[in-house]
Amino acid sequence: MLSRKMKILAAAFFTTIALSGNVRADDMPDYKAEAARNLTLADQGNVTAENYLAYAYYNGQGVGKDYKEAVKWWRKAAEQGYAPAQNSLGYAYYNGQGVEKNETEAFNWWKKAAEQGAASHQLTLASAYKEGIGVKKNDKEAVSWISKAANQGYAPAQSILGTAYHTGWGVDKDDKLAVQWWQQASNQGYYPATEAIGDAYFNGWSVKQDCEVAAIHWKQASEQGSHNADFLLGNLHHEGKCVDKNDNEAMIWWRQAADQGHARAQEELGNAYHNGWGVDKNDKEAVKWWKKAAEQGDADAQKALKPFEK
Repeated sequence: MLSRKMKILAAAFFTTIALSGNVRADDMPDYKAEAARNLTLADQGNVTAENYLAYAYYNGQGVGKDYKEAVKWWRKAAEQGYAPAQNSLGYAYYNGQGVEKNETEAFNWWKKAAEQGAASHQLTLASAYKEGIGVKKNDKEAVSWISKAANQGYAPAQSILGTAYHTGWGVDKDDKLAVQWWQQASNQGYYPATEAIGDAYFNGWSVKQDCEVAAIHWKQASEQGSHNADFLLGNLHHEGKCVDKNDNEAMIWWRQAADQGHARAQEELGNAYHNGWGVDKNDKEAVKWWKKAAEQGDADAQKALKPFEK
């Protein structure tokens, strides 16, 4: 499991660890036959087959799970300059899977991969600079690599670059540029960016403050898969901001987020049952939802549970 340092780029790992230039293992009806076929090709020095075989050993598809074997085949492909294998080998060193943990080696392999131009690999390298993984922390260098990826149209990088401009991280703060980058990512259906545009309209970041436009973007983000947007829409209906106050509707949105593990939505659902917002009062249900939120570290839920502790 990736450490919390890499949460910003977790998706990048799972896209780049997958095969490039070959058939994906998870599309194969017969993993053993495909592993055997790729072993023959890998023995001949075929880099995509070597990368496939590493992926198969990493996941135990068609062969027994074996991180050391995965590293062996990634290294063979990486030493031939195959960027996906270089990136994956970097993660093996970072996580200490199949090889002794070595963040300097992780950084070196990520850099080799990123320098070949794949946007997802550039984003991985940016995270290393951001967190100081195998290299001295350097926010400007991190943003430089994020920019390279964003300029290739890579939506996660565009969204992160927007956030960098909004917060002034590694660049001069510029909310106008932030919204522009978020919009580019949102146009590709990337919900964190769509949600961020909603935040911009709700708060008036370089755009005219408009709660109704914010709600439109949050609904769009919800449709794209954002559970935080569900939570925000629940708040709007509960508070009656730019929509009619409707606790029944708030409950629908909160529950949608809470069922997917959103801690603050779980906490609000507990509040709703405790106070009778849109439902009959039910402290048993309230405690159930507060416990779920509290287990995720939600301080308000932990405080709400105090009177019910025996």
